[in-house]
Amino acid sequence: MRVKVGVLVVLAVLFGFSGSAMASGFALAEQSVSGLGNAFAGGAASAEDASTVWFNPAGMTRIKGKQAMAAMHVIIPKAKFTNKGSLAATTPIVAETVNTTPPHATITPAIPSFGLMGGGNGGDAGGAAPVPNAYYVETFDTGWSFGLGINVPFGLSTEYDRNWVGRYHGVKSEVQTINLNPAAAHKVNDNFSYGFGVSIQHLDASLSNAVDFGLLDALGFFDPVLTDGTKDPVFLMTPQGDDGFTEAEGDSWGFGFNIGFLYEFDDSKRVGFAYRSKIEHDVDGDVTWALPTTNNFHLAMAANNTFQNGGVKVDIKLPSSASLSYYQDVNEKLSFMVDIQWTEWSVLDKLVLNYADTTPDGVTTFEWDDTMRYSVGVTYQYNDKCKLRGGIAFDETPIPNEVLRGVRVPGEDRTWLTLGGSHSFDNGWSFDLAYAHIMTDDPKINKVNSFTSEDVTRGWINGEYDASVSIISGQLNYNF
Repeated sequence: MRVKVGVLVVLAVLFGFSGSAMASGFALAEQSVSGLGNAFAGGAASAEDASTVWFNPAGMTRIKGKQAMAAMHVIIPKAKFTNKGSLAATTPIVAETVNTTPPHATITPAIPSFGLMGGGNGGDAGGAAPVPNAYYVETFDTGWSFGLGINVPFGLSTEYDRNWVGRYHGVKSEVQTINLNPAAAHKVNDNFSYGFGVSIQHLDASLSNAVDFGLLDALGFFDPVLTDGTKDPVFLMTPQGDDGFTEAEGDSWGFGFNIGFLYEFDDSKRVGFAYRSKIEHDVDGDVTWALPTTNNFHLAMAANNTFQNGGVKVDIKLPSSASLSYYQDVNEKLSFMVDIQWTEWSVLDKLVLNYADTTPDGVTTFEWDDTMRYSVGVTYQYNDKCKLRGGIAFDETPIPNEVLRGVRVPGEDRTWLTLGGSHSFDNGWSFDLAYAHIMTDDPKINKVNSFTSEDVTRGWINGEYDASVSIISGQLNYNF
């Protein structure tokens, strides 16, 4: 009992932290330290410890007695942007005057032109983030096993300087999830097991960016139309000179399920399949605005009930996934494993912020593709206490091209190189350590050829990132 209470106290502390950067999409593969050592190869077939609750619940039938484990992964990303000529919409300095009679001067509607976007490179958008997970499994003589997993399956954390060149596209982006996953499994015979579970998931999200109210004004967005059909430029704000700032925060609960199957050809060979459903989140939250005060713009917006602090809603779909894994003991010392995983990132088409007042929806286009991940790993039994692990994986990005790559998730294809090891003690305790270095092509953003309305008002970002990720992980296990 004292062990269980201690685990709950630790979890209450650990799960106050979560985050990631430069993930494939923003899913977190880091759900097991033993698995990380093998680059998560064989995840649905290895069933080496209680983390199989997440990777394949059917594998719980291979856990003897009771096992509890807790892990911490420290993700250390680098994401430094270099501007290569980002553009902004502007308006002509001189426009044809239609009427100069006081108190207003009316002009013809402004025709946008183009100029360089001002601002710096934003600093390092990454930052070290801890990602915890914990699992418990108990197997009974009836052939049934039961387990519980608590983990962080999705996470995102990028933050730039507030005056950077891409500030209208994003400044801070943070998504944190905590997933509670009770599961059960049944061993039908010596060869076949099946398992199933439910996901009870909480999501917190925070998104912020600057708004070029000067540009919107120059394009006539706020100008009233006069009786002769011309527009009256009331505020006379300056593009990139009269910025505002907005931040939206919200949370939600979502629900899903996972299933898995494990077939053991004999004691040395097995194959596993696992599937996780997508989870839909209806995020309900609040938005805050900081508006320019030029010519009392902020007072006019308050009178119109536009760009006001209040409620905001956004629907976020987190993808389903499926994996097929194979595990084989080559001999008494060496084991080999492979894995193929598919993720349905195409569910993320657009992100739409729906405001409670008359503010137009905030839209960000994703149009992501489904992805594949391929991994191969080996484990070497150094002696009866110690194992050594290694692995390599290739992880596709869901982002289809440079135009659709965004500053909030500037991902690219990634190659994982991993090492790990474990040591067991005679009293039921064991620990695992692992390290991963993730290499990626430098992600490039080039929205110059994009003509969507969202880029007209936010600017056409053009540049590339210097990006990489390192992961250091530790895991403690207890069998009793």
